Amino acid sequence: MPSQRDIDATTAAVTGIVFQCQSVGAGFIAEPDAPSLKRDVDVLLRLFRRVRPDETYVLGSKGSIVRSTTLRREVALARRNLTDGGCAPKQADRLRTEVNR
Repeated sequence: MPSQRDIDATTAAVTGIVFQCQSVGAGFIAEPDAPSLKRDVDVLLRLFRRVRPDETYVLGSKGSIVRSTTLRREVALARRNLTDGGCAPKQADRLRTEVNR
């Protein structure tokens, strides 16, 4: 099972990617911060190599929205956001290539 630190790192990276790509898609910003997206993808790839990607864990806490997920699902969410609207297709390709090895 991923540690709390792994879960927090995954959540932060995916949140950063979704926020930036959705902001571009909505027209709030002209383009995403490429170095920041690269760092987020780097985090996800390091975790994917180290943690069992299909191990289920819970996001959220008592009194908030709680859902079960896996690192593989979170990486797929990040990849979809990087791809949608051409946010950062090179970073999406990095995720796809590394995850499918």
